[in-house]
Amino acid sequence: MSEHSHRPVAIVAGGTGGIGASICQRLASDGYQVVSASRGKTSPGIESHGSILQFTCDVTSEAQCQSLVQETLNSFGRVDSMIYAAIGYHYGAPERHDAATINGVFAANVFGAHLLSSACYSMAMKGAGGGAICFLGSTAGSLALPNRSAYCASKAALAGLCRALAVDWARFNIRVNCVSSAYVATDLEMSGASSGEWGYTIDDLRHRIPLGRLAQPREIAAAVAWLIGQESTYVSGVELLVDGGWSAWAGHGER
Repeated sequence: MSEHSHRPVAIVAGGTGGIGASICQRLASDGYQVVSASRGKTSPGIESHGSILQFTCDVTSEAQCQSLVQETLNSFGRVDSMIYAAIGYHYGAPERHDAATINGVFAANVFGAHLLSSACYSMAMKGAGGGAICFLGSTAGSLALPNRSAYCASKAALAGLCRALAVDWARFNIRVNCVSSAYVATDLEMSGASSGEWGYTIDDLRHRIPLGRLAQPREIAAAVAWLIGQESTYVSGVELLVDGGWSAWAGHGER
């Protein structure tokens, strides 16, 4: 067992993405030992990078989710928190979403969240007397975006999963919450808007958001850090909107 096993341990699924990487950095700075899991990592196994370990894991595989939790336990003896920032995405007309596309989006956004949460619950948190789980949701789960039908539906399902797990596991002192954002200034989001691929510009987004700007990844990370931390121990089953007022505004045109 690691000499750092007294420090809280957080697994971050999707930890190499723009928001996921920011979450890893924030938690490491807060004193967590962080296990960053990503399907896209090319080198197998765990590598040490200070307070952040990297692990290859396909979260849509039940066996790999269980292996991730077991490797974390082998290294640190505990799993205090799990943050699910993995994402499945598809842009295109809904009538052209075939079964494989829909299944792929749901597998990454919902099935993986369920599988990894269940592994953390059964293998670590239940026996330890508690834990905190946080999903990365989207305002698209409640306010539709064009040509993203599978994505919108999956994010709505993820919010429902959050509430269901929060109720089922509350008696074991396991809290489950969700942070839902609108547009975040990640490389992926900025490049998609800048290229015109998604039919809108960065200025269009700024005009639509009451605060007049996209979120920074660190602002999403701060919300996650609060929800899994000791200042929110009576908060569970909540979808926390960190969206600059996107969901509050029902109008269009000039504000």
